[in-house]
Amino acid sequence: MRRFLLAWAMCCCVVGLLAQEEPIRYQIKSFGEDEGLSVQGITPIVQDAYGFIWVGSSKGLTAFDGMHSRDYALPGERVEGFYNRVTALTVDAEGELWFGTKDGIYNYHHPTEQMVLLEADGMPEVASVSVLQFAPDGRLWAIINGQLCAIDLKAHRLEVVGDGLVSPTCMTVARNGQVWLGDMEGVLYRYDARVGRFRSYRVQPAEMERWGEIRAITEMGDGRLAVTTAVNGACLFSLERLESVPLFDRDDEGSPVVAHTAMSPDGVTLMVGSERGILMFNVKSHRMVCLRQSHNLGNTLSDNAVHALYLGREHGVWVGTYFGGVNRVSVDVNSFMTYIPDGDVDVMREMCKDQQGRLWIGAEDGDICLFDREQGAFVPAGIVWGSHPVPYNIQAMILVGNDLWASTLTNGIYVIDLATKQVKKRYTRTNPTETGRPLQVNCLCCQQGTVFAGTRNGMYIFDPETESFNQVLEMGDIYSHRMFADREGNVWMASFDSGLWKLSPRQGGGWQVEHTPFAYRCCTTVMEDSDGDIWVGTDRRGLMRYHPADGTSSQLEVSARLSRQMVSNLMEDGNKCLWISTFDGLYSYEKKTGKVTHFTTRNGLPSKFLNYASGYADAEDGMMYIGTYNGLMRFMPSSFRLSNEKLRPYFLDLTVNGNRIVPNDSTGILKTTLMLTKELNLTYAQSTFAISYAAPSYRVGQVVWYRYRLNPEDPWIVVDNAQVLQLNNLSVGDYELSMQASYDPDVWNGETAVLYIHVSPPAWMNGWAILIYLIIVVVLTVVFLMIWWNRQERRRLEESLAV
Repeated sequence: MRRFLLAWAMCCCVVGLLAQEEPIRYQIKSFGEDEGLSVQGITPIVQDAYGFIWVGSSKGLTAFDGMHSRDYALPGERVEGFYNRVTALTVDAEGELWFGTKDGIYNYHHPTEQMVLLEADGMPEVASVSVLQFAPDGRLWAIINGQLCAIDLKAHRLEVVGDGLVSPTCMTVARNGQVWLGDMEGVLYRYDARVGRFRSYRVQPAEMERWGEIRAITEMGDGRLAVTTAVNGACLFSLERLESVPLFDRDDEGSPVVAHTAMSPDGVTLMVGSERGILMFNVKSHRMVCLRQSHNLGNTLSDNAVHALYLGREHGVWVGTYFGGVNRVSVDVNSFMTYIPDGDVDVMREMCKDQQGRLWIGAEDGDICLFDREQGAFVPAGIVWGSHPVPYNIQAMILVGNDLWASTLTNGIYVIDLATKQVKKRYTRTNPTETGRPLQVNCLCCQQGTVFAGTRNGMYIFDPETESFNQVLEMGDIYSHRMFADREGNVWMASFDSGLWKLSPRQGGGWQVEHTPFAYRCCTTVMEDSDGDIWVGTDRRGLMRYHPADGTSSQLEVSARLSRQMVSNLMEDGNKCLWISTFDGLYSYEKKTGKVTHFTTRNGLPSKFLNYASGYADAEDGMMYIGTYNGLMRFMPSSFRLSNEKLRPYFLDLTVNGNRIVPNDSTGILKTTLMLTKELNLTYAQSTFAISYAAPSYRVGQVVWYRYRLNPEDPWIVVDNAQVLQLNNLSVGDYELSMQASYDPDVWNGETAVLYIHVSPPAWMNGWAILIYLIIVVVLTVVFLMIWWNRQERRRLEESLAV
């Protein structure tokens, strides 16, 4: 019996552990000034039929494709502010856009890019719209001036429903077409359009003492309604059982939930936008997760006051914040996670993992930090500095046995015993005597137990017997910038002013110094990859490769943009892919395919400035860490698998001779928006023009590639993340502009956007002009021949008279 009970208990424990939900890692991407989404206030959000995200604000409407935005001002003369803003947004069954303001309902007519005011019988003269939603039967339901209204768009008729009976604060149209309303008193109403009746429900759970204003009604996957109030939490209401089950009235930190909106992305999770971020509550497991703004985490909301939530077609939830613009929350694995320690420290630089698996990080605007890789957070390092000054501006760190060596810009080198976390030694001069030079070490390296120190005025080797740093005289006063210990026992040194150096161990002891014939002087970093190739980063020529066998070097030219960047660090992942840090973001280079991918802040980087000599590739789990000017970034290279989603590009805007063309303007070029235009007719004077384009894509970490050609027989031109195609002085003739978009520059299986362009000749070159020219030539020829003939006849006549 004891054995049976013990086995049963163990089985229960195992089942319990297996039943535990794995923590979900959410990726949060904030869009702001760089993308044109620095909107403030209550910002409703929807997605149209073409995949573009639309945001309503006091600026009007903003269309967003994942990279860039376009603004559309509200009609009439308006001043930005609370009373002149978009208050509601929705789309009909065809994906066309409808929006409400303080003075009516408008339809954005996409073909003409015009905002058309909805005129309907029964529409109030002053119509302040707060909610808009379409029903399955095509009717548009709205809350106007605090009253429920049903609008028949075909008949252009508006009907006020339940005039005086209900004062709704929120509304939702269920999947079966029933309209649900909530009011200030916390009462839930159902309107049955078939019989034209309201029915009220007291949904306050018996367990909840207070119940008030309903802010959101969310239909869950099983048909039950999650009812969220302004300050009294939420409940789950079943119409079949006529019962309410309390869900929560406090958040994960015990604070009251001040709710503004709610929705469900999967039918099980209730997402609530509140004054303290986003609360996510699983109605089955009652598990709660909260997402908030954090100054110590890069993967964070830009503002806690969340007033809008919208589920996009890519399963990402779009978040409208009051002061922080627009965010997107998803569970994408292709993500860069950012972490920032407490205090004012955010410029991360050197990294080193000890024998216990702890990751030590040196900050340029602080001292040494400790990062807990499992928790994904900075924890106190606990180093006892004793009588030594706390180091500042860490430049390099290495592990020598169980000692951590850390160099600073002005305070010398610290040697820390990681077992006791105490400072064992501090070196401030090249030797203990007064003749020693101050140590200002930029880089450290340990090869076969020997410590090398690089400074701005030379290279030094540490002698443990005399505790002195002896200068490598053959290298002079070079500016040592970065060192690398290869597998053959050599030390490579990238200097900032004299190219690439190599130190090789002699058989009898000591080091052989070689100034390599590397073809460029200003080197920033150096590394040896798994194939034994030597790669060198430069200040202006991107990445270069050194060939030790013949002393030649070559520049990596597969990317024109990378080839002119300043490289700050180099790392290699388990798939032999190089990750190149620059001051222009992060580049990856696949040696097998020769493909280069560029990641910027728009792909989730916390900063485009990736710090010098800052990076660590963990061979155990494959995770990579990079220090930036805005915290520590980590990511899993293997998670950046290219999506096979088929993208559809669109031609968006046309600019001719520097002027944006809109449908039916004075130029007469466009009759409808460029997105719907199939043929473009231009004159010879209009042959210099630009076309902006985009394929709506919101996958964080994915780079969208485009390729285009002017004619079917022309080769494709491939670009990454470009948005404008500039064509100058196009010759007279016909063109077939084709464009495709893809996440993989080697696979183009998406739709092709095609625009036929005809450039007509100038007036003096058209057919009628040529005909006139021919007629004039013929007439002149005839006149000339007649004159010549008359002269000949006159000459013959004169000759005959003379005879």
